[in-house]
Amino acid sequence: IMVKVGDSVASRQLMAVLDDRDQSFNLDELQARLTQETTNLIRLEQGTRPEVITQRRAAVISAIAREQEARDSWQRTSELVKEGALSQQLLIGARSNLDNLRGQRLGAEASLAEAESGPTPMEIQVQHGKVKAARAAFNQAKLIVERTRIIATTAGVVHTRFVSQGDLVQPNSPMFTLVAADKLDIVTGK
Repeated sequence: IMVKVGDSVASRQLMAVLDDRDQSFNLDELQARLTQETTNLIRLEQGTRPEVITQRRAAVISAIAREQEARDSWQRTSELVKEGALSQQLLIGARSNLDNLRGQRLGAEASLAEAESGPTPMEIQVQHGKVKAARAAFNQAKLIVERTRIIATTAGVVHTRFVSQGDLVQPNSPMFTLVAADKLDIVTGK
């Protein structure tokens, strides 16, 4: 509380500050969320970086090579099983490995295709919505923090102070009464 009874205050002068620690922490958290969502939007609008596409192409080439090695191994194993030199169990293992590596290649190709096509208009639109929601939540939290600062609505003199430091103040409870210095009515007796 910055004023006491009898103090003169100017219009828009800060008179008291309510404890705003919880609201300030929430405001900081929402600021970080807004920053993150805005950054995500910028990334989507810029599209996939060329180095990401290069890395994903390399992953496809590597997956193709591993799949070809597994196919060659499966064919050799198949021939040796037909000749009776190896068991059927080894052929099943080689086929399983080939199928697994084919799945990895398909996944790498899908990842590359996604990177090359970039984000869809719908993904960008959804991210715009997330930014808008984050901004609204931040602005609401900012307003709540601003409401913890008690400001004089007009210039005047503090006539009454209803609260002391550390008091719990209920919403819409009066904290002060001000007498406007420029609006005094003088009543004289007859």
